[in-house]
Amino acid sequence: MKRVSAKILWFFSVLILAWQSRLLFWGWWSFPYEEGAFFAFLIWLFPLPWASRLRVSPLWFFLALIFAFLGMISTFNTLTYLGFAFICIALCPLRFVFVLHGLFSIAWMPAWGWIALHLFPEYVYFSRIALAILSSILVWVCRNLRKS
Repeated sequence: MKRVSAKILWFFSVLILAWQSRLLFWGWWSFPYEEGAFFAFLIWLFPLPWASRLRVSPLWFFLALIFAFLGMISTFNTLTYLGFAFICIALCPLRFVFVLHGLFSIAWMPAWGWIALHLFPEYVYFSRIALAILSSILVWVCRNLRKS
């Protein structure tokens, strides 16, 4: 019963944090410098089902809620989006590779679009996809190393 209630709590937390991140989803389709962010998000999500333990990690869950709360009270949306990223990886074990994967979630956030637009405007789309692929490959390789 305890595991089922934790998964239900996780599921509803994902829905709530997705709702809090709705500007992110809207921005993917509305702003030209957000080109490719949706695809970067899908690439970033890809290795998570194979890496998860199907148990909610309390620390990931706590970090997600803290970041989302700080983002909501400060109106600094990147913190809310980090909370959404951490709740997405809350089913994964707490390892350094998943901390990196959570931080690499900036590839699909508007903050990366803004940074890349000022540093290398011609490569915003490519840089998003490259960061997401790099992060996913890192998770995939570490997952396979752990098994062998």
